[in-house]
Amino acid sequence: DKKQLVGNKIYLYKKLDSTNSEVTRQVLKKQIKEGSVIIAENQSKGKGRNDSDWISIKGKGVYLSVYLNPRHVLDKVTLINLIAAYSFIEAMKEITGLDDFKLTWPNHITYKGQKFASILAESFTDFDGVGKTVLGLGAYVNLSAKEQDTIAEKGFTSLNAICDQNFNRNHIISKYLNHLNDEYVKFKNKEVNENLDRWVQYLDILNKHVKIDIDGIIHKGYVKGITDKGKLIFSTEEYDKDLYIRYGDFIISQ
Repeated sequence: DKKQLVGNKIYLYKKLDSTNSEVTRQVLKKQIKEGSVIIAENQSKGKGRNDSDWISIKGKGVYLSVYLNPRHVLDKVTLINLIAAYSFIEAMKEITGLDDFKLTWPNHITYKGQKFASILAESFTDFDGVGKTVLGLGAYVNLSAKEQDTIAEKGFTSLNAICDQNFNRNHIISKYLNHLNDEYVKFKNKEVNENLDRWVQYLDILNKHVKIDIDGIIHKGYVKGITDKGKLIFSTEEYDKDLYIRYGDFIISQ
């Protein structure tokens, strides 16, 4: 077997401020190679979307980040986010035997509407102006009832609450990284168009009537799919044309 790209080196830490931040620091210092993974048992300043905080429960979740270095990545970071979500859901289906996992756009992993994990893909440029990506995953796995209360305030639950059993976190990490490696290699080899339908299949708003707020204006329509640049194809009811949307919060119409 050829050497796996994602997970070729794994670095374990008891505690970090943020695994995404640590990957960024090490990349800028040229201390890690593409595919390297940084895992922490705990984070003091875990990062969520839009600079929100991610509450980390020590030793009870999966908190990791991967360094990726595809070319021309800055305009495709949402596509990498999608690939990561697909890979994690595939791992979850294998480990739990359950089917109803979804990606709630743009970054939450849910089971029957219950959030228990999030993806955070961030792009930055190094000192030579070259685009890099750090891909973070945070998942609540084996929480106590008291710890459940802590994350419930943020609208989250944990995998053991969903399945009524605890899980081996190393097994989750291994399955996820294996799937991520397979899909990222396809992405890097420019095999995007032939894989888009597969990658987008778990998106909860796909082919659903939705509303989205764009610059204060509510648009109604439905999501037809995703482009090879990672933009959602949104068919509006107001206009006889499609909108291409990278960011935004959708509400599924009742």
